[in-house]
This record gives sequence, structure tokens and C-alpha cells, in this order.
Amino acid sequence: MPTTIDELIQANQKSIEALESAEELIESNKDSLPTAEQFVALTIISDIDTRLRVLKFTQVHLGASQVVVDFNADEQNKLAEMESQLDGFIAADSQIESVLNSVPAILNAVVRIDGMINGHIAHA
Repeated sequence: MPTTIDELIQANQKSIEALESAEELIESNKDSLPTAEQFVALTIISDIDTRLRVLKFTQVHLGASQVVVDFNADEQNKLAEMESQLDGFIAADSQIESVLNSVPAILNAVVRIDGMINGHIAHA
């Protein structure tokens, strides 16, 4: 069953929003952290910035091109599972501690979603 461009754009946008939310929270709280943790926070912010640029490029690509995406049932289930994980991370980002702990998992889910989307792009 093909996945529509609108669904892919939505999934990609959800990834962007999750990372932007995490970045904003870390940025707004990093100065109150001990020095060693500030360095960790800055590294995470840098990683997030890099991933956001990739996701925003993907967003433009999806919106500007005719893309045919055909995920098999297992891939569709994995994509839905990763989106569900992102929903959980978004809900949990109200505390800086949970964000710092969840960013690696968020980045992993985002990278996997982006890889699945870009691994199935074929120009019509």
C-alpha cells in the first residue's frame, strides 16, 4: 500500500517539531546546568541543528517533487511505531532531564524515519 506525500510530509514535520521543541527546551535551560552538562547540552543542540537541516531539506524535496513511496507492511508498522515513539517523546519533554535522556532516542527515530523515506524515493 503506497504512503501518500502528505503523510510523509506530516511525519517529517512531526520529526522537525519534536527536534525543535527539544532544542528550545535545552537552549532555554542550558545556562542553569553545571558547566560539564552545559557542554553536553551544546553538543546535543549542535547535533539537533544538523539533523534539522537534513529534515528541512527532505521536507522541501517532498513538497517539490513527485515521489512514489511504497512501503511494505513491516515498514509501515515500523514507521507507525517510530511516530508513536516521537509522540511519547513530545509528551515527555516538559522536563529538561527527560529531554536530555530522550534526545538520542529521538535522533535515532528521526534518522530511521528519514532513511526510510529517502530510501524509497523514486521520481515519477
